Amino acid sequence: TSDISLSEDLAQEFHRSITTAVNTNQMRPPSIDYSVRVLTEGSWPKSENDMPSTLNLPDEVKDSLASFEAFYAKRHKNRKLVWQYPRCEALITAEFPLCGKKELKVNACQAVILTQMSNKTEPMNFAALSSSTGLDSKNLQDSLFSLLDSKIILKAGSHHRKILPTDTFVANSGFKSNLRVLKLNRERPKIRRRIERKQVQEQVLADRGSVLDATIVRIMKIKKTMTHKDLMADVVKLVKFTCTAQDIKKQIDNLLHRDYIERDENNPEVYNYKA
Repeated sequence: TSDISLSEDLAQEFHRSITTAVNTNQMRPPSIDYSVRVLTEGSWPKSENDMPSTLNLPDEVKDSLASFEAFYAKRHKNRKLVWQYPRCEALITAEFPLCGKKELKVNACQAVILTQMSNKTEPMNFAALSSSTGLDSKNLQDSLFSLLDSKIILKAGSHHRKILPTDTFVANSGFKSNLRVLKLNRERPKIRRRIERKQVQEQVLADRGSVLDATIVRIMKIKKTMTHKDLMADVVKLVKFTCTAQDIKKQIDNLLHRDYIERDENNPEVYNYKA
């Protein structure tokens, strides 16, 4: 989509700016390799219910994100970036005593957990892990399951399947694997089913948003100029599903943001076709 294409162009521009800054001694080379995709909020479904409100990122990651935020702010002064941690992925290189270096594919929450537990020989209890990572109980439990299933970390002195607030955890110094790359960013089956159901619902809403976008653009392309009230009425007549005034207004705002239409200079209740 155009959203992804614009994001890729922005990423290339950012990396060129970093290369220039490093080559001219304006900054040190980044300590990690990373890429960022900026997506329009109105075009992509959110997963607020599953989103950790805070996450204590390693300093090198925070510095990298701050660098991108500064770059983005110079180009878009009135926009705010919101990091979507559940959609973030990381590739971590880990050294294990019995099987050497491995690459671990993890999500952002698991990466923070592993960073907190690396080089620690003493067990960490659930409360301490929650405090150090910034994850609440639900997100911490969800993130720990696949790490425990992979045996990269262990529950100290406990063999039950559930994760309890009284549990303690320790890095597994005896971990072994013949695989070079380990994919750990998997959810429990029940959680996966819940996420898949939610994704289907979100996809339906996203598809309806695309239909509303196309309908609004088609109407405006023909009419060129319309009042807000008339545009809302025409959209309701044309779409084949039930939608609220708020649904239509959201997509109008989205198209305003993407420069398909614009508000009339003399009357904010009037839209002009722009694309």
